[in-house]
Amino acid sequence: MIPDCKCIHSAKTVNQFFLTGLREIAKDGTVESLLPTVLKVGEVNLTCMAMLDAANTGTYGTPIPVSVPLVVERGPFIVVTGHDLKDLELLLKQTEGKGVNIYTHGEMLPAHAYPELRKYPQLKGNFGTAWQNQQKEFADIPAPILFTTNCLMPPKKSYADRVFTTEVVAYPGMVHIDDEKDFTPVIEKALELGGYQEDRQFTGINGGTQVMTGFGHGTILSMADQVIDAVKSGAIRHFFLVAGCDGAKPGRNYYTDFVKQTPADSLVLTLACGKFRFNDLDLGNIGGLPRIMDMGQCNDAYSAIQVAVALAEAFDCGVNDLPLSMVLSWYEQKAVCILLTLLYLGIRNIKLGPTLPAFVSPGVLDVLVENYGIAPITTPEADLKVLLRTYGQMLKESMPEIYEAGYTELVQKNQQVPEQPDTAPGDTSRERSTTPEFEDAFALYVLADRPMDAPGIWQECVRYFDQFGELNTYRSAVRIALGLQTEE
Repeated sequence: MIPDCKCIHSAKTVNQFFLTGLREIAKDGTVESLLPTVLKVGEVNLTCMAMLDAANTGTYGTPIPVSVPLVVERGPFIVVTGHDLKDLELLLKQTEGKGVNIYTHGEMLPAHAYPELRKYPQLKGNFGTAWQNQQKEFADIPAPILFTTNCLMPPKKSYADRVFTTEVVAYPGMVHIDDEKDFTPVIEKALELGGYQEDRQFTGINGGTQVMTGFGHGTILSMADQVIDAVKSGAIRHFFLVAGCDGAKPGRNYYTDFVKQTPADSLVLTLACGKFRFNDLDLGNIGGLPRIMDMGQCNDAYSAIQVAVALAEAFDCGVNDLPLSMVLSWYEQKAVCILLTLLYLGIRNIKLGPTLPAFVSPGVLDVLVENYGIAPITTPEADLKVLLRTYGQMLKESMPEIYEAGYTELVQKNQQVPEQPDTAPGDTSRERSTTPEFEDAFALYVLADRPMDAPGIWQECVRYFDQFGELNTYRSAVRIALGLQTEE
């Protein structure tokens, strides 16, 4: 496919910046003097992601939402991992009529959503989860694994004889497929190993037997009116972008717990391999829209940006004014470019975890906090308290005639001016003498085991929320997710 003039111009801009960037980092500088160059990296990366998005959709079509099974059918098969859709396409062409099925792994999962790839009947499903689990998932697998891009871990003896690499990926002793892209050795190995004797059902991290993908910007924006109407009606009150790279470091179960605890009237957008922490969960639907929407690979952060910008335009506000929270999982390497793109666009109040990147020195952190409001994640429970206050704020602002009016009347009846409470929401150990803010009373209502036993005016304020059946349902869902109560 010959690139158009715009792509050629963009490529020249990107190539020129490589020279500029290398020149700048060779100089002595300070955080302040280098910040413009760092933000320029984010701008240029946005161009790169746009070019890649245009190449993928222009070649393979606009992604279409699809449910991908996690079952491996009997017979010979090949697992393809990495990011390179072109390598997958070439393998699919070369396996036609060979009796060999193809399964994606890791960041290759979104390939199922592209019409020009999904048309191949031997593209059957997805095997395994994210990159850091490969040594366990590939152990004794009766099939070859093709690595198309990075994320190769040192192969263990139990499967080292069936690892194949291509493009920039290589490892001593492993067979490398050169630029001719003749995948015959991979196909022959699949036929030799034979695969499983019977269909084998696998599950995601949370026990799910299928996952969905295909919610790129083309798909979501095609249903923009449906999304906007749902927001205006109050059916959707918040969006969460829970995305980024996965890893083996302890603490990443935070993202599973966080997604489980998101309100029932919120949508969770996700992308990159961090999604495998929760993408097999069934959180239900809102007006026909699944609550978890996988937007694609890490580079498909471009889709998330396009959707956020479109929503901001639709509601005549800035992206930072949207009911949108970004909670990102971090793992170095190229992912830093995506973070820099978000900073270049002026996105604020991003939460990063489970730890901050290694390059974030105290001086850099000061700049990120002061200019962009970046903060590390804490625990799902602690962050949930912040979320609940935000959720309470949305209740108050989105439907004031239903929720806020009665509360204001209650406050006026007690003839006290609302003040910030002197104890944290959920703590009923001390008498409160001040009337709580709407948001704090709502947080207490959800988190406290016996909210109706709250002392003084807090009891009356908490009792106010108990009259709404939908809030009772929400309270139960959150508390079950937190393990504070069991399902009845």
